[in-house]
Amino acid sequence: LGYTYFPLSVGSWAEYDVMEIKVDTIVSYYDTSIYQLKEIIQSTFIDNQGRPSYRIERYWRTNDTLPWVIKDVWYATKTTTMAEKVEEDVRYVKLVFPVNDEKEWNGNVYNTLPQWDYTYENLHESSTVSGITFDSTTTVLQRDNFNFIEYEYAYEIWAAGVGLVKKHYVDMDISNYDTTANKVKKATKFYQYITSYGN
Repeated sequence: LGYTYFPLSVGSWAEYDVMEIKVDTIVSYYDTSIYQLKEIIQSTFIDNQGRPSYRIERYWRTNDTLPWVIKDVWYATKTTTMAEKVEEDVRYVKLVFPVNDEKEWNGNVYNTLPQWDYTYENLHESSTVSGITFDSTTTVLQRDNFNFIEYEYAYEIWAAGVGLVKKHYVDMDISNYDTTANKVKKATKFYQYITSYGN
């Protein structure tokens, strides 16, 4: 069914390298943030729907010589039909079960954001991220929108027994289908790659 792509157990953790890029040429704003992120499943609780859920504490630091500092707290819930994650108080449907190439779902069905129709790609394939090889991964294509004035492309890769191993998000305001750097008006880019994990 694919439940192992969204494992939840208290004490499990994962570390990531993250890069965030924000651009607004109108006000000459250019910013790049590079940091390390650590997610730890700290405890379990019953949510307001009576379901077992998990508290995820997220820590960050700018390099590996510094101590981890708490960044925020997210929550995760897995049912027989879907995997949900509350990120910055926004609930997303990350996966639906069973995992197969016929599935399509609105990842934003439980929030107020515009509808994004998620689909599965590259089911149960071996994949290498940050030099770590995972025997079985599945890609969730979240957004693939390219037109005259905008380019949006987002996906996540999930590994069996591990969880999220890679996240890629690009949202750009462009002109005349041109995505080259000097033609982009506004942009938000986010890249996250797993570097280690354990329990």
